Amino acid sequence: MRVSLNDFARTGALGPVLAGFTPTQREAVFGPPEATGGTSRRRRQPTIWKYGDIEFHFLWPDGTLCLIHLDRFSGEAGCPVGWGGLEIDPWIIREGLPRDCFIAALEAEGIQYIIRQEPQFNHDVLLLPSGVHGSFVLEAQEYSPPVGLAALSRRMA
Repeated sequence: MRVSLNDFARTGALGPVLAGFTPTQREAVFGPPEATGGTSRRRRQPTIWKYGDIEFHFLWPDGTLCLIHLDRFSGEAGCPVGWGGLEIDPWIIREGLPRDCFIAALEAEGIQYIIRQEPQFNHDVLLLPSGVHGSFVLEAQEYSPPVGLAALSRRMA
């Protein structure tokens, strides 16, 4: 399945994956994950399923989808990649994408946004009507991601 990060920014859905999806439903679409995480001795069921650079986070104990998150960009030119049955059309998304380039692309697509400044974290966050957030590093610091786009995510209600 090929999913578009343009569509994700516009709608908040990653292909057919929507709020409330369970791991079983998601696995039916993309197949088994590359990796899982979020387990403990008490909680044996994984709460994070990883497909390349995309992470799906599920609530415990019911397993409903609560977050789609991307903060790794391991493809060519710093573009995100999928894994298994998940193929990603990155649109303009790449590691370190300048905030102004992201804003220009949003405006070209007619996607509105709000900028929330978070100077205590050295970030600006662009909030989209779809519920997607783009997090941008403002200046290089030791141990921080490169300046520019650091993460793209959507929390589910």
